[in-house]
Amino acid sequence: MLTQEQRDEILAGATTTVPLAGKVLGIGLSRAYQSARVGEIPTVRMGRKMIVPVPKLREMLGLPPHTQTAIAA
Repeated sequence: MLTQEQRDEILAGATTTVPLAGKVLGIGLSRAYQSARVGEIPTVRMGRKMIVPVPKLREMLGLPPHTQTAIAA
């Protein structure tokens, strides 16, 4: 199980892995890869690796596509 800090860190990036996306969604590894293969979890192929765009993952969770970050002056 992820802590809130770990979840927030994953959801703050641009992309994540299928296993981490599965953890955020509360599903196991096998189910995460199966969901990615059938398109339930959106992925982009980078060679043989499947990458999950975080904005799409955030959308699945009903969150805004981007986190609010402060811009340093």
